[in-house]
Amino acid sequence: MKLASHYHIAMPLYEWMERISHREYLTRLAWLDEQWDKPDRTDHYLMQLCMVVRQILSKNPKAIKLEHHELKFTRKVRKVLTKEQQAAASTSFWFGLVGMPPPEDVFAVQPEYPPDPLVDE
Repeated sequence: MKLASHYHIAMPLYEWMERISHREYLTRLAWLDEQWDKPDRTDHYLMQLCMVVRQILSKNPKAIKLEHHELKFTRKVRKVLTKEQQAAASTSFWFGLVGMPPPEDVFAVQPEYPPDPLVDE
């Protein structure tokens, strides 16, 4: 909770929206993304603890290093979509949500009716 209060995360949403701008929010998210692979003091203590436990339980304790216990996080990089692709994805999503085909698919397949015997062609 101290970490959340330090970064002004532990507050109601309306206070959060009043305190920071959208640009500051995006900057904080980018900073937190960069911090994933940089262990802090607590992470180092936990890594040392795991290393000691593994050294006690292993036959060759000198082969176990602190670097073996460091976790690496990877994130998928999202592909940037053009405005047209975003609009098409949004339209497809919302039409699918309500159970309708997207507008371009409505007229793509015409139903086949049997010929009307009363109409001369």
